[in-house]
Amino acid sequence: MSTVRNKDDFDWTQPSVGRLFEFLQEHTKWNREFQEREYARCLAGCHSARERLTSFLHLNVSTQSSADMNDLLGFWKTLHGAAPEQTASLKAFTAYLVDSSKGHAKNGKSPFTAREAETDDWAALFLALHARPGWGIKTTALFVKAAIRLHRGPQALHFWPDAWQGSAGSLQSKPYLPVDRVILHIFKTLGHPCPRVENINSGLRNRYSAEQMLTWDDLWFWGFFTQTGTDGERELGWNSGKFWSQLSSSKNDETQLRSLGETFIGLLTAKS
Repeated sequence: MSTVRNKDDFDWTQPSVGRLFEFLQEHTKWNREFQEREYARCLAGCHSARERLTSFLHLNVSTQSSADMNDLLGFWKTLHGAAPEQTASLKAFTAYLVDSSKGHAKNGKSPFTAREAETDDWAALFLALHARPGWGIKTTALFVKAAIRLHRGPQALHFWPDAWQGSAGSLQSKPYLPVDRVILHIFKTLGHPCPRVENINSGLRNRYSAEQMLTWDDLWFWGFFTQTGTDGERELGWNSGKFWSQLSSSKNDETQLRSLGETFIGLLTAKS
């Protein structure tokens, strides 16, 4: 009998996954506060909603190591040419992207359907962005997720009045996680035979609600500060150098965060 495991052969119901989610739920404030400081730092010099939107788009795209600037050229020109009313709301900006993309649609599977986009503004934005050259699935997922988070935080940073997330539970569609190498390593440590962006999202979105998917997004925060090295050479352990290099990290709380980071690592390495 073959002992080769299927690349998607991972038990999402195992206790270790549940315990990891409980940890993220209990300590979600740390990533939320970190991200809010990042957003405030990026948008502090903006004088209008249009400037905040533009800066926020650049912030999220610039974090992607594989972003192709030449592919994105058309998008930035389209954004620059938009009339004020075409960027003034989530619905208007999405409609503008759709109209300006006609005849130039990009091939590629999206995690959202056209039917979902008819009833959910965030799903519609995801489809509209992902159709643009240069907007890969991870970059699109990152911006949409970040925009959801931003519009749940301080209103002074908002750029779309119709995107305000006034209460938990208001999300209709499940956010698609921007899975990067940090998160891939987490699931590899948990025992996933072949973690990928698609199968991690599929596994989580099949079992968790829209609000819970935002909680799973906190994986990046804990993974980022507890990993050293790159790709196949990653090691687990609190990374003080990385922590202190981040302008938005809570320096006065490092002792507590180090302890929580060690708990996080223990959850990844414990036997189910």
